[in-house]
Amino acid sequence: MVTPLTRAIQSAKLIFNGIAPITVIPDHRELLTHSCDVGMSPVVLRQKFPELSFDGLSEQWWYQGAKNKDGVPVEPHNLFRKRIDTFAKLIASMQDRSIAIVGHGNVFKALAGFEMRNCEIKPFNGERPTGPLTFS
Repeated sequence: MVTPLTRAIQSAKLIFNGIAPITVIPDHRELLTHSCDVGMSPVVLRQKFPELSFDGLSEQWWYQGAKNKDGVPVEPHNLFRKRIDTFAKLIASMQDRSIAIVGHGNVFKALAGFEMRNCEIKPFNGERPTGPLTFS
């Protein structure tokens, strides 16, 4: 599973293209705090990555809300956590198979409680962090 953010799709294609199916879903997209976390419409994504399916993505699948001084809609942490909790339930329902999740730093911190370096691979056994988390 990969998010529709370009940098994640590019990573997934490098790793899994021709080896495993690449499923694009927005559920585990990065916490929107910077302009690089704003998505592209499915029309644009299909043009950039015609071999992937973007069915099921709404025209604006990223957070829409109050914007900061730079014009970026900043996703509130409580909404982000709720979204990641929903994603955790989705992957828990897939326990009968191995899956790879290509995502973003704040997502892995909220989902699993650990930070990851770019292109790092870590196993996740479903254990969720407890207590407060700080996001970058």
